[in-house]
Amino acid sequence: MKRQIKLYLSFLFLPMLVTPGKAQLPKEAHRVDFFLGEWEIKVVNQEDKTIGVSRTVGRYILERRAIQSDYFALDKQGRSIFRGTTIRTYVPSSKHWVVHWAMANLNGYTYLQEEWVEGELHASGHGEDGGGKFLERYKYFDISLSSYTFEMERSYDGGKTWKFYNRLYAKRRDKG
Repeated sequence: MKRQIKLYLSFLFLPMLVTPGKAQLPKEAHRVDFFLGEWEIKVVNQEDKTIGVSRTVGRYILERRAIQSDYFALDKQGRSIFRGTTIRTYVPSSKHWVVHWAMANLNGYTYLQEEWVEGELHASGHGEDGGGKFLERYKYFDISLSSYTFEMERSYDGGKTWKFYNRLYAKRRDKG
């Protein structure tokens, strides 16, 4: 009977040992948790200096092992005119984040690796969109629980020249 109880208890608690969760990830993995929640974003297009408004909504996915941030560019009436999503996950063996970006209903993607550099979140990678294959690099800086700034550059010629793409100013919409 004791053996049966031990066996029963082992099956009862075994899922707790193998089910991933926040507690099993290194502390470093949660440095990007500021992406969680709702953000309102002012977008400054560097080509024509126009200003647009966007929003993002970030949440945990995959048993809290990744963060998905949905991005919505809005028109003047607040309707979504462009959509994309980012999935980022921490890779403990390399001490960086892997980031995948996809645009809804468009042929385009980006694959990047992020790392912290002197208090800023930097990324570099590659992708493809309507303009062809590109290299991309960006950084998040002036990061707090209530705001951050983002700048991105792209190169469509293998890194020979870089075009400053846009700057985003984000303010938290929720309490985080």
